[in-house]
Amino acid sequence: MIKTFHHSQFQQIDELAVLKNRSRSTVSVVVPALDEAETIAPILQCVRAEFMERGSLVDELVVMDGGSADGTETIARECGVTVISASKVLAGSNYPGGKGTSLWKSLFVTSGDILIYIDSDIKNFDRRYICGLLGAILSDDGLQCVKGCYRRPLTAGPVVLDDQGGRVTEILVRPLLSAWYPELAWFGQPLAGEYALRRSAIERIVLSSGYGVEIRLLVLMYRAFGLQRMAQVDLGTRIHRNRPLAELSRMSFEVLRAFIALLREEGKISMESPLNEVMVSWKDSALSAAAINEVNLPPANEIRRSS
Repeated sequence: MIKTFHHSQFQQIDELAVLKNRSRSTVSVVVPALDEAETIAPILQCVRAEFMERGSLVDELVVMDGGSADGTETIARECGVTVISASKVLAGSNYPGGKGTSLWKSLFVTSGDILIYIDSDIKNFDRRYICGLLGAILSDDGLQCVKGCYRRPLTAGPVVLDDQGGRVTEILVRPLLSAWYPELAWFGQPLAGEYALRRSAIERIVLSSGYGVEIRLLVLMYRAFGLQRMAQVDLGTRIHRNRPLAELSRMSFEVLRAFIALLREEGKISMESPLNEVMVSWKDSALSAAAINEVNLPPANEIRRSS
């Protein structure tokens, strides 16, 4: 079974500082963002105030902006945070944009031994996210990956439906994991955007450039280290911007492509032809087609060795 912590185990800053000092680790918090002007400021303000100004648990806080057009970059800079445009990192390379690319590129502009990734659309962010993830990974030197898990309500106007969020996870990903990697289906939120990783672990992983990054990371961390070096931490209830069906449909397509690519790489299935890259979707009472350009990204340590 998966080792599971609860965020309440790690709420004392002084105790976390002792663990951090004992490990001699530095910590970088990375917040990938794309048009999250409504929610990003409280997240950044909390991390700065609680973990950088009042304590020294976080050594570096970076926003990786994926091309926001709603003022997200300006708001983040006004919070006193380093903002890096993902398109300007490794600018000579020809990698497509996407969430996975932003996470991958963050490895080249941060320095922490431990990286904590936090999505930028959380509406009820507080200190438990950092305390829980950091405390869990610091509590055991052997842990390489700690995923957040939580309850996810679905908000539809004034109506709040408990445990009805995470639609891509429950309709697509958990059934796939149950069929092909049943041991990983026991992660509460396999697609969680909140997790802590050791740099030495993630830099050896081939990541996906788009929304398939989380499922690929989960499976490859499992392949590299086994369940005994992975864990999850219960972060309570996560409230965020529930995405419309059209966005979830595209996300599902990218996750599905990444998952099938993994199955092929591991020899679990064979296919004579490549997967179709064009997705047909339903939006505004009409069908349309769009190409989804998602690729695998080489391990960061290989890029460093070749540069």
